[in-house]
Formats: sequence, structure tokens, C-alpha cells
Amino acid sequence: MARGFTSNTFVSRTNRGLALLSAFFVVSFGVAMGFYAYGLQGYAIVAVGIAWLLLTIYFCLWRPSLEVSDNSVRIVNPLRTVEIPWSSVTHVDTKFSLTIFTPFGRFAAACAPQPGQLASRRAVKRAEKEPNSHTALDSGVRIGDLPGTESGDAAALVRDRWETWRDRVRDAAPDADAHEPAKRPNYAVIATMVLMPLAVVVLALQ
Repeated sequence: MARGFTSNTFVSRTNRGLALLSAFFVVSFGVAMGFYAYGLQGYAIVAVGIAWLLLTIYFCLWRPSLEVSDNSVRIVNPLRTVEIPWSSVTHVDTKFSLTIFTPFGRFAAACAPQPGQLASRRAVKRAEKEPNSHTALDSGVRIGDLPGTESGDAAALVRDRWETWRDRVRDAAPDADAHEPAKRPNYAVIATMVLMPLAVVVLALQ
């Protein structure tokens, strides 16, 4: 498996750390607001509002993931889940985030963004300590592909499994446009993002 991965699921450690930090501030803010809430209506508004913010953090930062299997790769983004058969994959790119190209369109993974400036510098320093790293960097290897970056590690996992699939099926592989990726909106997330703010407004108008 690519670069020592022992799991078929990739998540963003950076996003999850940010999710925990954000949740801490949201809960602290909710506790503080609770002291100023007036009556059951006030407490209900604070509770629903804080619950909405925590769910937003969960859906946008904690839940996004990338899952690989023998036959496909699944991208779980905040608003949509896409399952892409390996036979449909034509290219894996990391220009802005891990993006999988198919004849039916391109699909970016929210859990694997291209590294920021600080993470890029750290990745370059790590790479420069490895044998032949200068040759790789000088040849134009994209920062987003470097080991130790989230986009790079996710791309390595996807490419490893894609290559394993191609070695297994060889000439029996179907055409790239034979199987369309399955795209499913995350209805529960969408409903939560719409209905909970409306609930806050309704409670405030009571």
C-alpha cells in the first residue's frame, strides 16, 4: 500500500484538528450565551444555534474522507458523495486539491487540499533529506504531490490502488467511459444546513 498506509480511508488531520478547535470555541461561546439567555425561548435559540454550528463543523471539517476499495474510490465531501470505479479514472491531480479526472468530469476531495505555505516548506525540507529528492524537486514535482502533505499522501494512496487494479485486470479492463461515477447528494447535510437556521428564526419570532 502507498507510503505505509494501513487504512483504506484517508481523512485530513489538519481539518480534524481545526474541527476540534472550532468546536471548543463554539461550545465555550454557547455556555457564555447561556448565561444571558432569557427564559425557555432564549435557551432553545442558543441550543439550536450551537447544535447547528457543531453539525456544520462536523459535516464540513470532520466527516469528509476518501475511501479506496478493490474496485472503486469514494469521495465523501460536505454536500455530495461520489463513488468512482477505477475503470473510469483517467488522471489524478493535486494542483489545488486531490482531484480525480474521468470522462464524466473531475471530482475534487475536500479532505485532501493542496498544502499551505507552511506545510509546503515542511514537506520540502523533509523531501530534501531523502535520497534523490533534489532530482525529483528539480524535475518539477508539484508541491501537492510531496510525501507528508495531505494531497500528496491521498494521491499516493489513490494511485497505488489504481495501479494495483490495473495490474489485476490488465486487458480485461473496461473502457473508461463504460461506467459512470455514482453521485449522491448528502440530503441529511443539506436538510440540516437549511432547516436548523430556519428553526432559529422561527424560535426568535415566537
